[in-house]
Amino acid sequence: MASTTPTPASPWRILKLCWLAVFAPAHFEELERQDKIVLDSYKQPTPILGIQSVRQAFGYSAVWGASAAIVGALLGWATAWLLEPGSFALAFAASLGTGILLWATLALKGWDIQTWGGVSLTERVNRWWFRGLYWIGTMLVVMAAIWGVR
Repeated sequence: MASTTPTPASPWRILKLCWLAVFAPAHFEELERQDKIVLDSYKQPTPILGIQSVRQAFGYSAVWGASAAIVGALLGWATAWLLEPGSFALAFAASLGTGILLWATLALKGWDIQTWGGVSLTERVNRWWFRGLYWIGTMLVVMAAIWGVR
């Protein structure tokens, strides 16, 4: 059975891997080969099953959503304080956020990259890009909404 425990990834490593996946795919593939060797050496922990897995994902997504909304609201208030909202600027911020949300949705890969354990670097970068783009898009839409209220 494949490992279901991912190798550790600091925020800086996450950014580096996402960058390499887009701009240096050969280097990324070499790092993925090295990561697979480490993954294959792991002992199998007891996986989180059933409703506990669903609850964990629900909580994790709540943190992502809340942080995007909070940062978007803070940026919206700061922008409204610094700049008078113009209809073009508001429309641009909202459209950019919506476009980024659509981009993330359409770019997400699924079955064609899925492994048994779900912890390959390719799968993780795919999730990181998806979540990062969704966070940015949501933050921009909330920012535009708060900015426009002023």
